[in-house]
Amino acid sequence: MKQHVFFIEDETELLSAYTELLLSEGYKVDSFSSGAEALKAIDQKGIIPDVLVSDYHLHKMTGIDIFKHLKNKNIQIPMILISGFVDTFIVTQCEIVGASGLIEKPYDIQTLVETIDRAIEKNKILIA
Repeated sequence: MKQHVFFIEDETELLSAYTELLLSEGYKVDSFSSGAEALKAIDQKGIIPDVLVSDYHLHKMTGIDIFKHLKNKNIQIPMILISGFVDTFIVTQCEIVGASGLIEKPYDIQTLVETIDRAIEKNKILIA
């Protein structure tokens, strides 16, 4: 089995579709429809994924807010942001929080898988 992915997306259809696609690629996937749910799994249950993939625009917070929360807790995992609109502000925010990748919607499963695998491999090299 491949690595453990947290996938955060508030659009139900996309959440379901990409969760199934990632599972079919062999990943262990925990999917969340809000950043608060994902952070609860990390903060209260102590579940730390190998990589976190989040949509930028979520209900009550952004993907960047999630990344900042993890950085403030010194939780160092690769983080990938997905956005339907990528501009210099979002790129700069990704750079500031140290995101491992930025994917623009629409995207295909191959792009997602390649980005996840690169982020995990890069993180292994940094830890080793």
